[in-house]
Amino acid sequence: MSTTNSAQVGQSASVTLAACVDLRIVSGGEGHSSIVAQGASALPANHASAQTINGGGEGHRSSVAQAARALPAVALIVETYRLRQDLHRAEKRLTLQVKATCRRYSDGDKGEADKLYKRLLAGTAGIAALLVHLLPLLAARKLIETERGRVERKLRKLARTLPVWGEWMAGVRGVSDLGLGILIGEAGDIGRFSNPAKLWKRMGVGLVGDSRQRLVTDPELAELHGYNPARRSALWTIGDAIIKAGGPYREVYDARKLREVEKAAEDGLLVATSTAATADAWEATGIPRPTVVSKIDQKLHRSCGHIHLRAKRYAEKRLLRDLWRAWRREPMEEERPGGVTAPAGPEGVNL
Repeated sequence: MSTTNSAQVGQSASVTLAACVDLRIVSGGEGHSSIVAQGASALPANHASAQTINGGGEGHRSSVAQAARALPAVALIVETYRLRQDLHRAEKRLTLQVKATCRRYSDGDKGEADKLYKRLLAGTAGIAALLVHLLPLLAARKLIETERGRVERKLRKLARTLPVWGEWMAGVRGVSDLGLGILIGEAGDIGRFSNPAKLWKRMGVGLVGDSRQRLVTDPELAELHGYNPARRSALWTIGDAIIKAGGPYREVYDARKLREVEKAAEDGLLVATSTAATADAWEATGIPRPTVVSKIDQKLHRSCGHIHLRAKRYAEKRLLRDLWRAWRREPMEEERPGGVTAPAGPEGVNL
């Protein structure tokens, strides 16, 4: 294939992908959805896809645009987020393929392969055979990376149109407009959950009986738990951000961590860690210094890592409960530890 033909194919692929990324779900009634593409106008006029989408006439194209503008913001966010996830997974697969090839050229040495990968991205690899081998993968990865960035910008813009953003979440430290888009993309319309506990379960931090929601292998239990690792991972990342950013949810986390230390003592367990650095860090934040041991014994100790995860989960659930209240515009009545305010959940709903 000539260089000119390659460029034309690449340009055509880019235009087609750009158009496909703008796909929107338009509700057509109970149990019915029809797919339209706002980006169809980006295709050449003689392109078969453009003729199919646009119905061959300006009138249909106009009605499609009007329908798309009338769509609820949540539906647009959910579909845009799914497209973002599709692109992200494709980009990740290509990255792993490139890294695997780098390992082959490094005799299986992962350290050397990582260095080669970085040189490859910087254009200083200097291995002609490797460059020829990976050129199609790198070109595809770059195209997908560019489109993912465009979709994420669109997701941010859509998230900022939600009332809950301007009324509340814009002031929450650690949660960006993209973070809100991710939460809505995973949970959908927050208002459809009748209480916070249902939102917790949707995001993988609920309670099933007396135990926390988790991944299980038994088919019946798995259906009961309804645990989605990808959805939980999304909330996990946001939880990290709200803790590292400081602010009210960091205070909630710190207060809960102190409570978990007290609970460990009530259970007759020593709070322990295997590293002195962790003990020093905890002591510096005003928490009683953990015991440093060579090995954690679950019968005698409660590890610092265990306590951290419990406190982090608590802060994540607090964020979701406050989001649920703000979405429904219910008053933030009850004062919480750490300065975060939100009313108590429905009877029987516990963090």
